[in-house]
Amino acid sequence: MSAYEKNSIATLETRRLVLRPLRWEDAPRVQLLFSNPNVRRYMDGNIPHPYPDNGAEDFLKGRIAATLARVTFESRHSTNVLSDLWEKFAFMAAGASLTCLMRASVGDIVATPEGERVARQFVEECQVIARAAGYPVSEKGAGFAAHMLTNPKSPFKASMLRDIESGGRIEADHLVGDMLRRGRQLGQAVNLLAIAFAHLKAYEAASRG
Repeated sequence: MSAYEKNSIATLETRRLVLRPLRWEDAPRVQLLFSNPNVRRYMDGNIPHPYPDNGAEDFLKGRIAATLARVTFESRHSTNVLSDLWEKFAFMAAGASLTCLMRASVGDIVATPEGERVARQFVEECQVIARAAGYPVSEKGAGFAAHMLTNPKSPFKASMLRDIESGGRIEADHLVGDMLRRGRQLGQAVNLLAIAFAHLKAYEAASRG
């Protein structure tokens, strides 16, 4: 049971059936049932006839949008969640690897003689892994990463670097380490990621000592 279900509507179970909130994976079954006139005749008059293609998905999207409209964080609808997540993953891994390894903002890194070249190599290494995984970074995503991580005026620092600067705990294994592991599994070059990961693990070891 999801956290949403636990905190909203109770799930009722009997020997014959289970009553629970709708889930996204229910959409194909709902689409099939609501397209059947023998089912629809017992439902209320709000169900359109004929039932439109993707009617179930559109209904669930509307419910999700209505819920997100009440929250305080920014949200947007994605038609390909995994691609968007990989794009974000590639950007975050590159940004954390670069700024944590150099212990500086992007602007300060790029101002050095080799800084921009190294920054672009980090970006490329992570994006190549995303492409090998089947989720190539979009042109827009690549442009955003280049702007944020190679701009000489960029003040960007990964949140992981801010944690290092404050002597806090970091999530080396969950971000840079995960990208490194996936890159190796996919047979991709991970030279820079390996160096950045070793640096982060050394910080963790020193913090524990």
